[in-house]
Amino acid sequence: MIILYSLNDCLFEHNYEVTSLATNGIRYLISGSKDCTVKVWIVESDKPTTLYRTLIGHSSIIQDVAITQDEKYVISGSWDGNVCIWDIESGQCIKTIKHQSQIMKVSYIHQQNGDFISSITNDGTVMIWKLFFKKIKDENQNEEKQEKEKEEEEPKFYKSYHEKGIFNTSCAFSTSEDINPILCTSGSDGKIFSCFDEFRNQYKLSKSDEFEETIRNHVNDDDGNNNDKNVKIWKHDSDGIINYLLFSPANLFISSGCSEGIVCLWRYDDCNEFIKLNCNSPVNSFSYNPAMLLCATASDDNILIWDLEKKKILTTIVIDDFDSQLINNDENKDEIILKVKNLQRYKESYKAQLKYHQKNSDKPLIRSLSIVWFSYDIIFVACDDNTIRRYKINNIYEN
Repeated sequence: MIILYSLNDCLFEHNYEVTSLATNGIRYLISGSKDCTVKVWIVESDKPTTLYRTLIGHSSIIQDVAITQDEKYVISGSWDGNVCIWDIESGQCIKTIKHQSQIMKVSYIHQQNGDFISSITNDGTVMIWKLFFKKIKDENQNEEKQEKEKEEEEPKFYKSYHEKGIFNTSCAFSTSEDINPILCTSGSDGKIFSCFDEFRNQYKLSKSDEFEETIRNHVNDDDGNNNDKNVKIWKHDSDGIINYLLFSPANLFISSGCSEGIVCLWRYDDCNEFIKLNCNSPVNSFSYNPAMLLCATASDDNILIWDLEKKKILTTIVIDDFDSQLINNDENKDEIILKVKNLQRYKESYKAQLKYHQKNSDKPLIRSLSIVWFSYDIIFVACDDNTIRRYKINNIYEN
């Protein structure tokens, strides 16, 4: 298989590093940034991406964003300790969930009986709640049932099941609404846990201290072995911190990317690793092609597109290489290049200063922090030069 690509758009509306992207591949692209804003973009296949709305309300860095299945709401998690729910149409924050520490990751899943959200913080807290319930109005509903439903709507806090001193790094819900939801979390110890299978059929979890004790008793026996089938554990064989978790389409496997430059794909049913991809630099994010068995990884050095069946790299995208990435007949090519060259990152004095601090003059100046596959032939990449790059896959064919 051979892939040819081009850079056909570059978005410049953020004032600081773009930290996270989210999309359903329908209409919107959501971006979060260190400028404390969330932006909603309209994506059309044959037109430039346009800014639709800026969501303002956080007081610190936006660490992660998500979008609901119906594309009506955006979820954002920030270092200010808040998870905000935004109405896209009005641009208003309709709900704020306060935490005691910085938000590291948010995850969302749509289910028939409601939408689940999970958030993790750097103090080891895992939080789960239902965003909205699908309720049938019943005038004869008794007070006890009403109180129960109200209680279920309240967010629930749980302690992480990683050991003391280990901080949470990422979380991921399963991707399919046809099965009961699964939540995995990762820590700085390189381990991935999944023990929320208990709430698959109904939203019932134990209280914080009881939950923590249950997990610790179930995770390991006296010999340190996993002795509970309801608790699944994965462990990277490197010492790297896991930066990103993602379930594959149809939940065939759970994937993890770490600071050692390794992406591992694990079978969820038996916890066995069956694919390992070496990206050679810290992996910040990755995304699956919605139509083919392809994966795009975003790292400190470049973007890699992988053929998962053959376990090989199909193409490498170097973020700095603007001139070669823009197609010659692109109408906005000159405009993009002019804007890029005017960025502070492209001033020679700033380049020299950055290289000095990086202690490595050969290291690319621009890092890719987040990546999403919008459609089978469109990829968006969030970069630390305040931009979002849109790549068009021009040809995918067998060699």
